[in-house]
Formats: sequence, structure tokens, C-alpha cells
Amino acid sequence: MVNYLKHIYENLFELNYEEFAVIGSPFLLRHTLTQPGSLESMMRVLKNLNACIVAIVKFETNHTSGIFPDRFLQAGNDDRIFLDMKIDEWRSTITSFGMIETELSSSALYQADLVAKNLESGNYCSCNMNRKSLVVNWKGIPIVSLSTWKSCEQRKTS
Repeated sequence: MVNYLKHIYENLFELNYEEFAVIGSPFLLRHTLTQPGSLESMMRVLKNLNACIVAIVKFETNHTSGIFPDRFLQAGNDDRIFLDMKIDEWRSTITSFGMIETELSSSALYQADLVAKNLESGNYCSCNMNRKSLVVNWKGIPIVSLSTWKSCEQRKTS
């Protein structure tokens, strides 16, 4: 366990040479914007582990524009600050590290939509695709996205 993402290293994971890593990241990226060097460390580790697939779940908000960063930084406690960007902004950031977005199947969208419709408030919840990512909407407003990624090296060998 590490307190800061910039302290994550490959040797923290026990993988055999033939094994592949599958990384699930529920809401992890929101920490990387407030911890200098953490996004670079995390992406380096993912590439060095030869991550077969990386699943990223994130809030669809944009706290990086306008007055949000200044207000959060004025709070004075960087450990509790969470910043988010929308999937389109993360997409360009993640691809700059050599990761390639993989397409979720139409079956994934269908299943997500079925789950949403079966909720008590399912009339307000809908799912759609933003390029290759699944987006969950509340009353038409994007609230959460799911995207899957793999490294360029992994793509070439598969």
C-alpha cells in the first residue's frame, strides 16, 4: 500500500514472467491531478507491468477549468483534493502515454442500460457511448464513464 501514487513501483506487484496484469481503477485518476508526478509514475508502472487491460471508472465532471483549481488549492490540504476531467480530456492525456482505448462491445452498453432501467429511478438514468467509452447519464447529464485501455506494446503482440 502506498500513500501517494508517485511512490508506486513495479516491485510492489508479484507477477510471474508469463502473467499479465489487469488493472481496475475505480476513481483513481482523480488523485493524479493534485499529486505532482503521480500520473507519470502510474502510467510508467502500467506500461512496465505490460498491463493487458486497464479499466478506468471516473466521474464525468470538469474541475480543471475556471475557478475550481484555485478554490480547491486555497483549501490548503492537498491530500483531500480531488480534481476530475471529462473523458475527452482524459482520453488525450492517457493516449499521450502510449495507451490505446479499446472498444467496449454493444453487449456492454445493452447490459449497462438494462441495469440502469431496473433501478427504482431508472427512468432518469441512461447509458450511451462516447467514442469507445461507456457513459452513464442522469437526466441526460453525463455522471460516470467507463473506459478500457491497453498499451501499444500489448496491442502489437495480440
